[in-house]
Amino acid sequence: MTEPTHRFQFTGKGGELFGIYIVNMILTVVTLGIYSFWARVKIQKYLYQNTALMNEPLDYHATGKELFIGFLKGALVVIGAVIALSLFGYLLGLLIGPEYALLVQHVLQVVLVLAVIPYLIAGSMRFLLARTSWRNLRCNFAVSVADLQKDFYIGLLLTIVTLGIYGPWYAVKMEKYYINNSRYGNQPFAFNGDGAELF
Repeated sequence: MTEPTHRFQFTGKGGELFGIYIVNMILTVVTLGIYSFWARVKIQKYLYQNTALMNEPLDYHATGKELFIGFLKGALVVIGAVIALSLFGYLLGLLIGPEYALLVQHVLQVVLVLAVIPYLIAGSMRFLLARTSWRNLRCNFAVSVADLQKDFYIGLLLTIVTLGIYGPWYAVKMEKYYINNSRYGNQPFAFNGDGAELF
């Protein structure tokens, strides 16, 4: 006997969402962009609460304050990294000359960005799922950044070397990481897509 198939249903209305967008836009402009974090939460809540499985809607539990504080923390890290790199570049310029120092500084910037991306992906997935629920049970993300780093860097390199041909396999590996590390309560999700089929 086969298991019954349940599909997601969306009951939102364009007019309602448009009204939310208009209010959000006005408040974002009036507050010089600060309200944008609360605006994002309102949109996400509307979309979630109008998406149902087995007639039970999803819910989104993040707050604008959380997003705003997260942005401030991220901004402080970026500003600190920029200042540190600039100081390093200046001191290096005194030792080996400004032209070579600038080249080293640019290489370091690329390396740092590539090093941080897997942590940003894992962190954003953890945040999103921890604030997503269905039937009052939260989702979560079983983070394995080491696995993500391996797939991310090797896949990126192969995609570049093959001029994009490896892209579908890379996309499938990334999707497997997202889905297979996601949980509803303690029940794992599973993704069985194939790169060759996507290609």
